[in-house]
Amino acid sequence: MAELKPIIVMTSAPIMAHFKSLLPISTHLVKQGYEVHITTGGSLREASEWTGATFHPYPEEISDPTTMLFEVKGVENGTPQRVNQDLIQFFISPIPKQYQILQNVCLSITTRESYKGEPIVIMTETGSWSMMPYFLGAPWRGIPPSSVVTIGSIPISCTDPNLAPFNAGLPPAKTEEERAQYAAMNKSIVESPEFFKGAQEFYDLTLRSLGTTKKTTLLLNHVRHADRYLQCSLEEQEYPRLDPPKGLRYIGWPELKGRKVPPFPPFWDEILEVSKNKTKKLVFACQGTVPWNDMNDLIVPTIKGLAGQEDILLIASLGADHQKLPEDLKIPANTRVCNYIPFEDLLPHLDVFVNSGGFGSTQQALYYGVPLILVGTGEDKPENNARVEWTGAAINLKCKTAEPEAVREAVQKMLSDDSYIKKAKYFSEQYAKVNPLELVEKNIYEALREKN
Repeated sequence: MAELKPIIVMTSAPIMAHFKSLLPISTHLVKQGYEVHITTGGSLREASEWTGATFHPYPEEISDPTTMLFEVKGVENGTPQRVNQDLIQFFISPIPKQYQILQNVCLSITTRESYKGEPIVIMTETGSWSMMPYFLGAPWRGIPPSSVVTIGSIPISCTDPNLAPFNAGLPPAKTEEERAQYAAMNKSIVESPEFFKGAQEFYDLTLRSLGTTKKTTLLLNHVRHADRYLQCSLEEQEYPRLDPPKGLRYIGWPELKGRKVPPFPPFWDEILEVSKNKTKKLVFACQGTVPWNDMNDLIVPTIKGLAGQEDILLIASLGADHQKLPEDLKIPANTRVCNYIPFEDLLPHLDVFVNSGGFGSTQQALYYGVPLILVGTGEDKPENNARVEWTGAAINLKCKTAEPEAVREAVQKMLSDDSYIKKAKYFSEQYAKVNPLELVEKNIYEALREKN
């Protein structure tokens, strides 16, 4: 009897930065004949259905990140306290409803007349902790999944004896003394109300309310529980670990190509001409698409810092229609501004990318061999920026809001010192040697065989 093809149920935090890595995977699996279901925020319906998957929206109350992430009096962005609140609001609070809808989707599959007993593989990404109740013994309605695969959509976050706490932005330990120092830091962060203590306690209460029977593990160690943890990067971009997760595999960056995008900006032909004739250096500035971005942190300093540089053409993307530049900002002659431009089309032409340090953006840049200048301190950016700088392919300005002079000096250094471009090109060559989508499919079957 032929082996039944598994049915894939994907879930993601309801934001494109986390969902992005699942898009090419879903597209590939659908083309290979798999039945794929996706459940996430309602704003990602069009992108999900574009892949050919069946879409199941999250309930409204956990669907919109702009309402899930709200300001707390006395807590500033970019601080440990803000990270603690983000963990509670965006990652932990939605777990009960996420867990429920995953069970609903699986039940709708396994109770239909056409169901033949196919294995159910649940595929999460790092920002979705929805399967933690299951891992820790909470009841599951209906037929349990045959395997759980996590796709690494942020830097590897779990603790390790060789590493400082996640988001500390510190390099791996080189001595036993440094390892002891990092161990003390990890203990302090978990136990301190100023850091993760509140989130950890809320995490424990949330999971126990769902009927878990096993001890709640550290919240950033959730990735250790999956049968496979497929990290969307290269192993040499990750800090050396003494205790890696048992299911950890590196698959490279699954770049998405061919998706319908908004029209190119009116200056697209100018970009192509400059790229072809090498008349100027092409610099791109973008700080992501999250609604709470402040253009004064990265875009405005870059525009001001590179003003008057006649050998540079600066492309500045605001990331979304609602983002606006200050009304009194004069746009220099060497700058072109748009709301959106597709990275996969632009990146092959660039010399430098000034970016806030989102994991997907930095991986895409290195996929195409573009070195980075990094500005950002929110979310997981301190950790990601430190790691990309550690590879030698980036300059990390280590700030929330850049100074124009600092951006200009960093761009000039990167254009005059070819070590950055050489390192970025090296990573691009390494990416070309692996096929992430084939590796995902291979690991699905390996995990199923190991479990069953």
